[in-house]
Amino acid sequence: MYKIVLASHGNFANGILDTIHFFTKDTENVYPIILDESGIDNFEKKVISVFNDIKDSNVLILVDLFHGTPFNVCTKNIGLIKGEVDILAGANVPIFLDALLNSLSISVSEEVENIKNMKVVNILSEELKNQTSNNEDE
Repeated sequence: MYKIVLASHGNFANGILDTIHFFTKDTENVYPIILDESGIDNFEKKVISVFNDIKDSNVLILVDLFHGTPFNVCTKNIGLIKGEVDILAGANVPIFLDALLNSLSISVSEEVENIKNMKVVNILSEELKNQTSNNEDE
């Protein structure tokens, strides 16, 4: 069982959370943190506050960009969390939905492995090529 921190530039985190509400309303263990026009110092204060609130939990942190400010600030303060914790950059709806649906049944490390094995990008031209190739094989 783990909690999820969703940190991003602008309203991206809130947008993902809003989209997820089409699938499930059970998001009580999700903590969106946004970097907005109030600046990096205010963002870091929010991160520290959330991390202190959930410090004894297992936590999966999803951020929008590798080495962006949300990633860097979360990484800098990750030591506040005493449970199992990991950070994944490149958050998107499929990754977040999978993490949320599995948050009550598996560990952070198991979910990280799930996400690493997910096919989260589908390219139409490749799908059409595969369908054409499969039809020719028949």
